Amino acid sequence: MPYLPPFIAPTRHADPESALAQVREIYTQQINHLRSAMQRFVAGEALPGHVRACYPFVRIHTDTVARPNALENSGLSYGFVAGAGRFETTLTRPDLYANYYLEQFRLLQQNHGVELEVGTSTQPIPVHFSFAENDHIEGTLGPDRRLLMRDVFDLPDLGAMDDGIANGTSQVRPGEPQPLSLFTAARVDYSLHRLRHYTGTAPEWFQNFVLFTNYQFYIDEFVRLGHEEMANPASDYTAFVEPGNVVTRRVGLAGVGADTLGMTPPRLPQMPAYHLMRPNQTVKIHMDMNGRDYDGVVTQIGGATGSMLSLFPPENATGNYVKVVQRVPVRIDFSKPEEDKDHILRPGLSVEPTVRVKGS
Repeated sequence: MPYLPPFIAPTRHADPESALAQVREIYTQQINHLRSAMQRFVAGEALPGHVRACYPFVRIHTDTVARPNALENSGLSYGFVAGAGRFETTLTRPDLYANYYLEQFRLLQQNHGVELEVGTSTQPIPVHFSFAENDHIEGTLGPDRRLLMRDVFDLPDLGAMDDGIANGTSQVRPGEPQPLSLFTAARVDYSLHRLRHYTGTAPEWFQNFVLFTNYQFYIDEFVRLGHEEMANPASDYTAFVEPGNVVTRRVGLAGVGADTLGMTPPRLPQMPAYHLMRPNQTVKIHMDMNGRDYDGVVTQIGGATGSMLSLFPPENATGNYVKVVQRVPVRIDFSKPEEDKDHILRPGLSVEPTVRVKGS
C-alpha cells in the first residue's frame, strides 16, 4: 500500500498569485514527505509502504477558443489554448519558475476568462528529484539498501519523461486532459539534473541568457575577468561561480551558508559553466505616445552589433570604409506587466529608456 502524505484537495483560483501559492504549498508538502521518508530509510527504518509523492497540477476548463481580441492585443504566441476542452500539466520547482508560472497563469485567465484549478496530480516525483543540492544520499547506503530503494521509492523512469508532447507524437486517450505545456514536471526535473551534471553548477545559478564557446582561451579570459571583478570593491558584479558550485563573492560582501559547500571537481565536467552574477539593472521606460513611465529590467546585451545580426551584414571588403555608429542591441523586459493591463503598448513605438547602473 502506498505511503502518501495527507491529501490536499483541488482548489479553484481567480487570481494567479493565490494559484501559485497553492502550487508552492503542494510541492513543498510532497518534497518534504519524500525527504523525511528518505532520512528514515537511510537510518535503517522499515517504512509502512511504497513511498510516493506527486507533483502539483494546474488545470483549466474552457468551452470556447481563446478570445480573439485578447490575443490580438497581447501579441504573444503563448498563454492560451487552441480550442475548447480540459487542459492540464504538472509543475515543479516553483522556487525557480515562480515568475514564469505567474505570467502563464495571468495570460490563461486573461485570454480565456476561466479559473485556475490547482491540485495534487497522480504523476509520481522520482525520489532523486527531491534531493537538495548538496545531498548525496546513496553514497551512505550499502549495496543491499541501495537495491531496496527501487521497491520503496519511485525512481526516474525515462519512459515517462520523453518529448512526445513537444514532438507532436503524444496521443491523448479518451477522458484524459489535453496537455497544457510541452513538458511535464518530471521531464523538467530530468533536464535540470542533466544541466547540473553536464555543467558542474546548480540550475539556480543560471541566468536568462547564456554564451557558449568551445575556445578555451575565451574561457580562461572570462575566468580571469571574473576574479578581477571579485577583487574590485566598486564592481557591480556580486559573485563569480565556477564548476563544483565554487562561489567567490565580491570583496567586502559576506558569503552565504551554501558557499562553503562548493568544491572544485577533480576533473572538469563535459560542458563547464561559469557564472558572473549581478543584480538585474532596473530601467525606467518613458513612452512618447502617452507620456507614461514603465518599469523594466535589462535581460540581455547582444553578442554582436545590430548590423552584423542583420540579414545582409555590411562587408567592408566591398569598399565601405566610412566609419559609422556601431550599436549593440540591449534587451529590456517589462518587469510589471500589470502596468500595461489595457494593452496600449505596440511593437515599433518610440521609447526613451533610462538604465540604472552601479550606484546611480
